[in-house]
Amino acid sequence: MSLPFEQQPKESAKAYAAFTEYLNLGPQRSLAAVRQKLGKSRALIERWCSKFDWVERVNAYNAQMLSMKQKLKEEFLREIALAEAERDQAQEESEWKARCRALRLANEAMDRFEANSDKYGTLEGIARLLELSSVLGRRSRGMPLQVKEEPKPIENKGPTISLEFRMAIEKAYGQPIPAEFIDVETKPVPQLTEGK
Repeated sequence: MSLPFEQQPKESAKAYAAFTEYLNLGPQRSLAAVRQKLGKSRALIERWCSKFDWVERVNAYNAQMLSMKQKLKEEFLREIALAEAERDQAQEESEWKARCRALRLANEAMDRFEANSDKYGTLEGIARLLELSSVLGRRSRGMPLQVKEEPKPIENKGPTISLEFRMAIEKAYGQPIPAEFIDVETKPVPQLTEGK
């Protein structure tokens, strides 16, 4: 069974050539343009158009082309997504290898540092290697880079400041600080008795 826009049974080669010309004219197609281009009579072109249902065949062709374009677009996007996934996987593997190497170097540096802290690196350098290995490891596993720490509850004793700091503030600003902000160690006051 042929597609609607292919040559139909009982459609002559000349009639099909006229239809093909009509189809290829695109959105500006008209029977007059086909008649003029092929040098055929108006009656003949109109008869072929009606008998072989050119308008419906063009619609079927457009629908087929639209469907093919959509399938090609989907396939193209699928290929792009697959290529991106492959690149992501390669990047993740590369970052994981770099993380393992950075962690190994950090461990070696810590061993050397423990053996002789004056000769081999600094704790800051080791900390940077450990941080780098953590970041690379998290990126390669798709984990968030920042670890959210849960806030620890703080025992509320109220704000306090030392007497020295209080005096400095009062001297600078000339205003006394409320008593609830002052941290003073309480000592028992000896009781005075009469006669002593």
